[in-house]
Amino acid sequence: MNKDDYLILFFPDTNEGLDRINPPLNLLAIASVLERDGIAFQIIDGRIEKDHKQKILNMIDNGAKAIGMGVQTGPQIGFALQVCKAIKEKKPDFPVIWGGWHGSILPEQTVSYPCVDYVAIGQGENTMLELWNCLMNNGDISSINGIAYKRDGVPVLNAPRELISLEEFPPLPFHLVDLSKYPGRKTGSNRVFATYRTSQGCPWRCGYCADPLVFRRRWEGLSPVRIVDELQYIHEKYGVNEVLFVDDTFIVSPKRVRDMCEEMVERNLRIEWQACARTGMIAKMKQEDLNLMAEAGCVLIHPGVEAPSQEMLDHIYKDEKDENTYICAEKLAKAGIRGLYSFMVFYPNEPKDLIQKTFQTIARLKKIDPDNVCPVNFFVPFPGNPLFDEAVEKGLKRPESLEDWSFFNTRSGDATPWVKSKDKDFILKMDKYYLPAAFPSKSLKMKLDHGMFRLIYLFFHKMAKYRVDSDNFKYCWDWNLLYAYWKFWEKFNRKLPLHNIHFR
Repeated sequence: MNKDDYLILFFPDTNEGLDRINPPLNLLAIASVLERDGIAFQIIDGRIEKDHKQKILNMIDNGAKAIGMGVQTGPQIGFALQVCKAIKEKKPDFPVIWGGWHGSILPEQTVSYPCVDYVAIGQGENTMLELWNCLMNNGDISSINGIAYKRDGVPVLNAPRELISLEEFPPLPFHLVDLSKYPGRKTGSNRVFATYRTSQGCPWRCGYCADPLVFRRRWEGLSPVRIVDELQYIHEKYGVNEVLFVDDTFIVSPKRVRDMCEEMVERNLRIEWQACARTGMIAKMKQEDLNLMAEAGCVLIHPGVEAPSQEMLDHIYKDEKDENTYICAEKLAKAGIRGLYSFMVFYPNEPKDLIQKTFQTIARLKKIDPDNVCPVNFFVPFPGNPLFDEAVEKGLKRPESLEDWSFFNTRSGDATPWVKSKDKDFILKMDKYYLPAAFPSKSLKMKLDHGMFRLIYLFFHKMAKYRVDSDNFKYCWDWNLLYAYWKFWEKFNRKLPLHNIHFR
């Protein structure tokens, strides 16, 4: 291996709005172990790097010896394939490595694609480190746990890699990215936003989730002191004062959370933060512990409710009690913590009244705290989950290639062919526009009071409020206008300075 050789770490484009993107934590996690071991690399973020494809092709001529990328199911696959095809056209033997959720769920299908040479499955830090060393030293690929590769054109899966403690990895190297380019969902111009991971994996078995497939219901978390040490560092070094914990489920050990919060309060660490948690875990927590979370800076908890009835919760293997939704909401409201209660609809074989019950539940949650946010998502079946076979029976055509999976849109409802177009349209306009615009959150109230787009938001707020109050959803020309703009924005937001109108 030449001392000038290096690895490209690539985050493919996602076509999301640049005003809300998060730092590429998956690449920073890989970079942490490479940097520790003195391995050269360069990070390329396809969301913010102009002409990133050409830049990568130029790097191949200037010392790059392999490329690793993290890819999620959906549009990101399409953007990744554009780059992979260009690489193979330029240099067919250049190693291309995929990691991330999609390849971890479908390693054999992914590595079968001509432009993909290796797939890192699950926790990827040590896998990528070992694979790089193996490639540079002509080592034995079969000795590396947690990868898929091709032997004589046939996919081969090595032994799985066990999930190990995050304590064994170095801190995330935030110095490698410019946080000002990743605004996330910060709440003001004087805010500096970052994402952070305190744990990995999840011990539950939800029938719609990819996590049990990848981490086999294992969970590993950082210690409270290390969490606060790293948060204090990025606060003092980069001015970070808003953090989104990206853990699959943040509250597995209430004691860990309590100890973390006590440490933050003791150090007077002024960071506002938000995280995901199950309703049942919140319901079981003592009110004083939730109050402590608020004192330590917690401003929002995202409980994935997913279904509004015990019947449906049992059907999707949620292992949760329906009443916990409201106990959770009452406790969070009492602590002064806003709730983001997400729901899913269009499950295969769902009861006919599920959508009605969903919006009834949302109305009740809004009464508990008007500032609660309650998005309604379309069910997305992932292969290997119990609900995937049900979806196939209901008409889902199983994607047979990476190109097919790139059109597997988690937000448009493409994965639910048994649902009528008018029902999808109803959910979209109620979830994306009418309900959040009619009952504005704190962030939307700020847009209604200030800013150059204030009159636009005020117009749509008034229209939404009228329609919801009067239950008049005939001739929804305002929705059609808004939706047409969103499609225009989706197509041209990277070329034109367009404002992304959203109501949450």
